Amino acid sequence: VLAFIEKLKSWFRNKKQNYEEEQIRKKEEKLIQKAIQSQKEPPEEVKENIDTPPPISQKEIEAVVEEIDEGLKENKIKRKIQTNYTLPPVSLLEKDRGKPNTGDVKVYANIIKQTLLNFGIDVEMDEITVGPTVTRYSLKPAQGIKLSRILSLQNDLSLSLAAHPIRIEAPIPGKSLVGIEIPNKTKSIIGFASLMGDETFKNHPKELVVALGKNVSGKSIFVNLAKMPHGLIAGATGSGKSVTIHAIITSLLYRNTPDNLRFIFVDPKRVELTLYNTIPHLLTPVITEA
Repeated sequence: VLAFIEKLKSWFRNKKQNYEEEQIRKKEEKLIQKAIQSQKEPPEEVKENIDTPPPISQKEIEAVVEEIDEGLKENKIKRKIQTNYTLPPVSLLEKDRGKPNTGDVKVYANIIKQTLLNFGIDVEMDEITVGPTVTRYSLKPAQGIKLSRILSLQNDLSLSLAAHPIRIEAPIPGKSLVGIEIPNKTKSIIGFASLMGDETFKNHPKELVVALGKNVSGKSIFVNLAKMPHGLIAGATGSGKSVTIHAIITSLLYRNTPDNLRFIFVDPKRVELTLYNTIPHLLTPVITEA
């Protein structure tokens, strides 16, 4: 009981001390605020000489806004360059050439299944998708099979199929399947005419849509450049960096006139972009000085 009473006394003492400290802090804050207000307020004799500006009417505000709008419209008209530019026809571009040769897809499917079975992985073969450059064999692993085991057998599958390089997609996005992509014996060359003539591209609502190519299933891929203003095109020699750059530029030229699209090209190597020096879309000649 005595210990409890001592604790109770201690609690009351702390409460009283905290209350006193709080009161002191509030007094100090009031003094500081008064000091700040006294510095801000000018003396009475100065207050009398200060002229209060008249209030601005709604009509004056509307007049200023209208003047600003007219100035913006005039500036926009000055900046706009009137041209008789006609969008180039799709007939200037090449069409798709050749047909992909996949070999015997049934034989390849059996080889994949048997090779995986030799390593204790039971799978069920699913759809086979033939693309321009690769053919994708989809498979569904048995219950309890880890995807890492299939991924680790990439070299063994490549040896069994006598194909290099192969790519394992585990899993296929949006599906509960694993995809094994094998290069076609003969590849189909994608012509840019098939992309520019695609209804999706022609009817796309965005002005900065560009064509990137076709996916594994042969579907045309288009993206809106406005959603990726910072783009990095990278890859090994011969992987298609230059082709991608020209595809993006050509896509924009096939959708936009010089009235609403302007380019600034910087090409210190003088290899890729100097051939565009004659197009009317250039805001300045191709910059080649580093």
